[in-house]
Amino acid sequence: MRNLKLLLILILSIFCIFGCSSKRVRVVKRGTIPGYDQTTIKKAFEAVFDNPKWTEEVTSNGTVFVEFTGNISKVFRRTISKDRDGTGSIMMALDSKLCEVGKEVTAQWTFASDRKSFRLSYINSDAFRGLDIPCILDMIYYGKM
Repeated sequence: MRNLKLLLILILSIFCIFGCSSKRVRVVKRGTIPGYDQTTIKKAFEAVFDNPKWTEEVTSNGTVFVEFTGNISKVFRRTISKDRDGTGSIMMALDSKLCEVGKEVTAQWTFASDRKSFRLSYINSDAFRGLDIPCILDMIYYGKM
């Protein structure tokens, strides 16, 4: 009987580690970004970043945010590095480290005081050095700079 309880606890723990996410994480994943509402945030981000992780955090002053971390994928790098002629020569000439495969990316969506609405408040990576949020979102959603 004791072994059965331990097995049940182990199974539930594994389920929660891999299957449970907070309500706010689910809200962000299912949501869209204004101007980029052709697909959900989850589909867009998990299509171009490897090792996606989503967490809910609360700051010391009570601000709630959802954080995404992932790594630049080969597919993402290949997609955005193609010019109209398909060679990628312009991007490569600009910076060979731009959108380097494997670099970590962090994005945060901050919830308003109503704890229901949210906005993208931060996205950054060494791989996006010098690029603003609209440019980064264009690369994620449209595969172009």
